[in-house]
Amino acid sequence: MSLYEQSTLIEKPEWCEHHRTYACHAVFYRDEEAGGYTVVARNLPGVVSEGDSVEEAIANIIAAFGGAIESYKACGMAIPWQDSIGMYGDDFEFEKRLLVTPDVP
Repeated sequence: MSLYEQSTLIEKPEWCEHHRTYACHAVFYRDEEAGGYTVVARNLPGVVSEGDSVEEAIANIIAAFGGAIESYKACGMAIPWQDSIGMYGDDFEFEKRLLVTPDVP
C-alpha cells in the first residue's frame, strides 16, 4: 500500500484550526543510536523535527509546525491537512496533541 493510500486528504477539519490556534498531532520516535527524539506532525505533511530531549523536541516541532502554517498563509495557499494515521507505523514512543498559535494575520 502506498503512502498516499494510507492517508486521507482532508480539507479543514474543525480540530485543526480554531481562532488562529492549530492542533498539531505530534508523534515521537526515540532514536536509540544517536539519542534524542524525532517528531512528526501526523496531520501536516512534511513537518518533521528532532530534539535531544522531549522538551526540546516539543519546542522544535511547535516551531516547525508554526513555520509551515505561516508559509502556507503567506503564499495564500490552502493548508494541506492530512490524516496520516498508519503512515509512519505504530512503533513510536508516544504521541501528543499540541496547540500552536503561529504569527499569522
